[in-house]
Amino acid sequence: MKKTLHILLFFIPALISSQSSLSISYQEGLDNCQSIFEENQKLSPVKYTGPDCLIGARVPEFSAISIDGKEISSDYFKGKITILNFWMISCPPCIAEIPEFNNVVDKFGHDKLNYLAISPDDEKDIMAFLIKHPWDFSQLSSAEVAIDIFKARWGFPTTFVINENAIIIAAFSGGKPDEDDKLSGIIRAELK
Repeated sequence: MKKTLHILLFFIPALISSQSSLSISYQEGLDNCQSIFEENQKLSPVKYTGPDCLIGARVPEFSAISIDGKEISSDYFKGKITILNFWMISCPPCIAEIPEFNNVVDKFGHDKLNYLAISPDDEKDIMAFLIKHPWDFSQLSSAEVAIDIFKARWGFPTTFVINENAIIIAAFSGGKPDEDDKLSGIIRAELK
């Protein structure tokens, strides 16, 4: 019994600390996506490779200022679940999903979740757009962050769910983020 207890006491901390080492860098995630894309192209040139190949990757390092003056960096993603959406003003599916995102904010609040939208559009254009289409997400106007850092190549909209350790746990493209309660289900599972 003592020997079993000692083994457990040795392995439990190792198991807990290995949870953070289960993640990969964002670049490794992108490399994984490229490998999957190349393999899919061999099977079928029209097969779509979505952003889910980034699941398990850590958010890349960056720093920027949101439209409302808040510093957004890699640390922003630590300690809370974050819903991160990449969008554009000229994207009808992006606009169509805004009410569902607002419903998610109403449902889960801000205590345990962050909500961030990143657009390559100009800040003044985003501000004018938000007057007509209120959106309860922090907004970041940065082509550099969207394209150069996150390498958002899956089209717009694309959504990531990021856990409290800044690791991507879900990723999907296309509108209707909470269709069939998909996004809410992911959030509920992570909050448990």
